[in-house]
Formats: sequence, structure tokens, C-alpha cells
Amino acid sequence: MFKQDPWLGNGGGDRFEGELILLADKKVVSKSVAEQGFGEPHNDMLYMMASYGILGLIGLVLIYLTPGYIFARRLIGAYSLEVRIAAAMGLVVCIGFLVFGFTELMFRGMRTMSFYAVTTAWLLALSDQAFTARNDIALTS
Repeated sequence: MFKQDPWLGNGGGDRFEGELILLADKKVVSKSVAEQGFGEPHNDMLYMMASYGILGLIGLVLIYLTPGYIFARRLIGAYSLEVRIAAAMGLVVCIGFLVFGFTELMFRGMRTMSFYAVTTAWLLALSDQAFTARNDIALTS
């Protein structure tokens, strides 16, 4: 599917399963793969490439790497313990979603997508030195 339209893919939605059946009819993939009826490849990267092309893949990678980069900078920087702990938690969330995305569509449902967005935003705020200083947030008393 990616080779058919590498820039934009097949358009996403429910088209993956239909395209898979067409590819099975052309003997590009095996019939048993198409008959499973999964509707998706159980891999975030492959799904984005097939459904949304290179642009979708870039978007997915940026969803992981942008906050991950910020968390990594805050983790190795000369920041307070509170900032580094929040940065470590945020980096683990980003890496966890990336790794589990190789075996499951992590952003298939809105619940998982909203969990990632809210958790990442919350940890970005908690790992911001200016935010923690302004709000006097401390882990110790």
C-alpha cells in the first residue's frame, strides 16, 4: 500500500482492510493474511505508512520524538531533582508508546491518544524548571 502512494498513503480510515483484500487478489500478499480481518497491521509505523504515507509517518515520529527530545534534555541537564524525575517519567512514556507501537496500534482509540497527550503535557509542565519554581513544587518537605 505504501508503494502505491508513498506520499499520502491510501487515505486511512477503514480502507486498510479493503486494500489488503485487493492486494491478496493480485497475489501481493497471501490470502490468509487478508482473511484474518484485523483491519490494521498491529504496528503504528506500518499503519501510518500504508494509510497516510510519508507525511503520516513523519507526523507519528514527531509525536514521539518532540516531547522525548525535550524530556531527554531536561533529564541530562543541570536541573533540580524534581525536574529530572518528571523528565525521566515523560521520557519513559514516550519510549514506551514508541516500543509498544511496534506490536499494537497505540493511537487506535481516542482514550489512548488522549492519555498520551494529557500525560505528556502534564509531565512537560512538571519538568519545566520555571513552572516548578513559580509554583513552589517540591517532592520533599
